[in-house]
Amino acid sequence: VDYGSMSNSVLEKKSSGNSLVQLGKKTITLTVSCDAATSVGIIAQDNRASSKVTLSDSAYIADYVPGQNMSSSNPVFGLGTVNNVNIGAYTVTAARSGSTADGAAVDMILKDTDREGSGWRNANAGGLYYPDSTRIITVAEIGKTTPMLFKDLVMPLDIVSAVQDISILGSGTKVELDGNATLSLVYL
Repeated sequence: VDYGSMSNSVLEKKSSGNSLVQLGKKTITLTVSCDAATSVGIIAQDNRASSKVTLSDSAYIADYVPGQNMSSSNPVFGLGTVNNVNIGAYTVTAARSGSTADGAAVDMILKDTDREGSGWRNANAGGLYYPDSTRIITVAEIGKTTPMLFKDLVMPLDIVSAVQDISILGSGTKVELDGNATLSLVYL
């Protein structure tokens, strides 16, 4: 995801009650193609985990899904550092809208592997990836919560980012976002 070049004025603190500067949402499309119908899920691993900023009620990622703010640091990914300062954080959410398996509309489901007894559950509001590979996200037939077999999966991923302002990052410093996550397939 490329947020492009921004002037320092974009990174100035806004008086919105949120100390982070919102960079907004970018959408990319994940495509999985298999030779035969199979059931796979997707997990995420943050390769810059130590660089995420701490989130709170006054420092959050706004509208990571419509109408909801992310104020917990657990499910976010790091954006790298500049001058030994953490730049910001971002979320990765699988979107149901536009997701298809073999060309058909699907429901989004997820399972948390770090919770004993956790089963598959509906995630149609958005499948928020965890940065430590403990959440598996996949698709199911409409109205069901059992992972389905498919050959071709199309899954839009919404990336929503927020960064610290220039008073913290340094006004004369070039800030390069360096978030890096690995998405992996797991057979179900």
